[in-house]
Amino acid sequence: MKLSATEDRLASDLETALSGLVKLTRALKIYPTGHPALTTAAQETGNAFQPLLARHATRPYHVNKNGFRLAAMPLSPSNHELKDLAKQLVERQVRQLLFLPELDHHELLIFAEEISRPAAQLLEQGGLSEQLGRKRIRSIWINETDLEKIFSNLRRSEAEPVPLVEKSTAVVPMRDLLELLKEALDDRQYLQTLKKTTQLAPAFFKETGIIGQLALFLLLESQRRARNRSTLQNNAAATTTDSLLNDETIRQLVDAVADPNLKASQRRALARLLIGLGMKVAPVLLNRLYAERDALIRRHYSRILANMGEPLFTLLERSLTDPQWYVVRNVVSVLGETRLDSALPLLGKVLDHPEVRVRRSVIRALSAIGGSQVIPLLVRLSHDDNQDLHQPAIMALGALGDPDVIPPLNTILKKFDPWGKQVELKLEVIKAMAASRSPHAMIPLLKLARRRNLLQRNGLEQLRAEAVLNLGQLGNKHLLPALEQLPKSNKGPLNRALQQAKSQLLKAEQCRWEI
Repeated sequence: MKLSATEDRLASDLETALSGLVKLTRALKIYPTGHPALTTAAQETGNAFQPLLARHATRPYHVNKNGFRLAAMPLSPSNHELKDLAKQLVERQVRQLLFLPELDHHELLIFAEEISRPAAQLLEQGGLSEQLGRKRIRSIWINETDLEKIFSNLRRSEAEPVPLVEKSTAVVPMRDLLELLKEALDDRQYLQTLKKTTQLAPAFFKETGIIGQLALFLLLESQRRARNRSTLQNNAAATTTDSLLNDETIRQLVDAVADPNLKASQRRALARLLIGLGMKVAPVLLNRLYAERDALIRRHYSRILANMGEPLFTLLERSLTDPQWYVVRNVVSVLGETRLDSALPLLGKVLDHPEVRVRRSVIRALSAIGGSQVIPLLVRLSHDDNQDLHQPAIMALGALGDPDVIPPLNTILKKFDPWGKQVELKLEVIKAMAASRSPHAMIPLLKLARRRNLLQRNGLEQLRAEAVLNLGQLGNKHLLPALEQLPKSNKGPLNRALQQAKSQLLKAEQCRWEI
């Protein structure tokens, strides 16, 4: 059965979109949460989906363990990456995928995060469709083929009323007290007002929930720091906060971080409050982080904890020896989020952790911290017993943009490999060397490009071609004579790479003259 011209174009656009999704899931394994490269990857995936969304009518796409299907025909059966993606989706009980035209890169990132979670964990929490619903993803539908039903569900969700807090005897008086506290009061008036506020607070919190808690605690926190108030008032605000922060209130504040109904502005205010409360709430935040299975919610907790900085390190260090691997992984994520060099000694303690997922998290954390001090740790991980860690460690080294990464990367590049088993790894090494933007990378790349391939090994030819391509990105016109001296070939990847590199160098030189 042959596809029509329209279906052939649809197949091409669908393959482009799904390949973009594959790249995004791969980026999630490499880069830490919040890394700029992850945002870029999500945006690129969004761009990859645009032809599919703009050119073609909305329709469901069938998924089975052998790949994706379109008009009863397999989609790109030779594309193994798409087959792996399909298998990943089927394991998470996905049989039909439908994308609405409003789809954006933020939703794609959340979708990629969800399908990257262990299948058993995802299904235990209700499945992929349930999780997307909780995160208010409205442009990706799972196992639903009826467009009329989808649009009906969307209209119903948009029409749901937002519950309002009923006014009572506590809300109005507390509002007046909060307004009074903002005024310039003498110490006696201020203490009297705080006393009334403290007495009314339990009933106010019961009626207003997290909204009321944010209003009162944020005001007290700002007045604790306010320079235009007396020391007595600063201390009184701090004492009042402490008196109201009982176990129940702390639990409510911490649990609110995971509330999907919280507005973005409220979430930011809550994060600011929890960071300000610091070690008073840190132990509860950590326990909540350790128990949380949702990756997106864990990210919220990690960011809040990371912003507490070094005072948190003592608590984190105790958890590095926890027998549960996921606890250690979460600690590593928080340490990476701090972006502090002082976190490196703690990360160094888990370089040999028996769980590979912890060591992978260490790579992400080191990449987030950056700087030349992380190079020895990443080099060590690039030689880990588990070969799956070699590539992300090497890519993290290249992303540092530090010339000091060239010698250890060159050592890997020169490693004897007679059977060509490390070609893919060495290709990543070449890209990492070029990513450093260091002139010191040009010499080892030139040496590789000049290597004679007497046995006509495909692997070596690939490496030479990749070296030449990256020289085109690194060098300037002075490199052209060296490239001209390379062995000539009328065909093959090396010749194509050579022509492209020359073109790049000449174009870069022309741009410099125009500037």
